[in-house]
Parts: sequence; C-alpha cells; structure tokens
Amino acid sequence: MTALRTMWQTSLPKTGDNVISSVVANRYVYAAGQGRVFKLTIDGGTIENTNTLPDRGDHAVNLVLSDDEKTLYAGTDGYAIAIETLTMETKWQTSLPNTGDNEVNLLLTDKLLFCGSSGHVYQLDHNGNTLGHNHLPDRGNHEVQMCINKSETVLYVGTDGYEIAISI
Repeated sequence: MTALRTMWQTSLPKTGDNVISSVVANRYVYAAGQGRVFKLTIDGGTIENTNTLPDRGDHAVNLVLSDDEKTLYAGTDGYAIAIETLTMETKWQTSLPNTGDNEVNLLLTDKLLFCGSSGHVYQLDHNGNTLGHNHLPDRGNHEVQMCINKSETVLYVGTDGYEIAISI
C-alpha cells in the first residue's frame, strides 16, 4: 500500500476546528470556513488573500468555481455570494429568503447557479439574479443536496429522506 504523504498544511485563521470547503484552480487552492474564504498558493499553502464575507457571520461556507476560474461562488448564512478570484473581492451577494442563517449547498452549470438550503432550492443566473424557486412542499427545513442530469433539464434534490426531481 502506498502512503499518502502530507506535502504541506496551513492553519486558517479564525476557523477553529470546523469543516473547511476547498476547490482548486490553476495555481491556487481556495479554502473556506467560518465565514471566511482564503486564497492559498498550491505549492506551499501560503495565504495570499482573504475575503471575510462581511455581515455573513461565522458560518460554514460551501464553494464552487466557474469553469473559467474567474469567479468563486460561496454559499453561507442563507446567501449566495460571487467572489472575483484574482482580487478576492465580493462581486455580488443574493439573499435566499426563508433559509435563515443556514448552510447553503451549491451546484453550478454553464448558465445557472442552484442554491439549496433549509428545504428550499433557488435558481440564480451568474449575476446573482433569482430566476426560480421551489420551497419543496412538505419537506421541512432540512439540508438540501443537489445534482443535475447531463442535459441540464432536471435537477435532482435530496432532502428529508426524499429524492425529488425538479424540471428546469
């Protein structure tokens, strides 16, 4: 059996011992947790920049990255947030009503950003405009996981012990 060798590790300030979400792009690793997003060098883990997601509190942060690697999308505290990867500046943030300050799971396609939280699914364009919403009737206020079919015509949602198919 081959050993998995640690190449480097970096303590992320003010994230405590909480879960960290990560995505890789080109020469960087973007890591997020407790209301903060960090840009680290891929070769040594040096923190180059941080976005503290002002006004979003110390919550779990989920990340997805655009195919062109220019925009990082973060889901946290009942919001979807777009961050410019070069500068780490917030481009926009969109409130997801009725999700409270709960964790937001994200699914990104070429044209759409799906956000699932607290028994709700939101469909946004890449500029943060809300295009659609499904409150998943009778499914309660639970975490929402999502996947999409290859032709991007059906969104599959898992929550509250159910799998739900939603036409896009």
